[in-house]
Amino acid sequence: MKKKWMIAALALIGCLGIFLYLSLDKTDEKEAPFNFSMAYHVGGTDFVSTFDGVLTHYTQQGPVSKAFDFTQEDLDTIETRIKDLGLMEDDFGPIGDPYIFISPMSKYDLTIELDGQTKNFQWTGGHLYSLKEDEEKTAEEKKNDAALKRLMDLHDLILNLIEDYDVYKQMPPHMEGYQ
Repeated sequence: MKKKWMIAALALIGCLGIFLYLSLDKTDEKEAPFNFSMAYHVGGTDFVSTFDGVLTHYTQQGPVSKAFDFTQEDLDTIETRIKDLGLMEDDFGPIGDPYIFISPMSKYDLTIELDGQTKNFQWTGGHLYSLKEDEEKTAEEKKNDAALKRLMDLHDLILNLIEDYDVYKQMPPHMEGYQ
């Protein structure tokens, strides 16, 4: 008889354990993090990173770095734009050199970590696309122009958001010609 009670008690404890496990709230489970870093402006001298929480601004006194965090609303806006632009898709690109060069030249380096995937994009010249008429462009030139436009769209969004923060507004002015 003692054995039957022991088995019944163990079965009851086992069932209770399974019930508790299945009823746990799974909302605390972390989803893959979203982070990005972006170097921009002449020579890629300005920098923002959500990985490190830093904003670097190239001034007449040299680089100035400050602690910087986007609001969750701004991060959500950036993440949505990245997804809408298809930047994390396998067929995004190619990113080649622009067809026109100016000096000093802007350099861009963008790293995105989203949904467990990390991608890095590097390009120069930014918004300078092929001067050919669309009907004269090769398929690769058209794809490259479209990719640059999408990257610059994200770049412009991020810069517009940064410029609204007090941290940015309180930084010394850019070095002449670097804005």
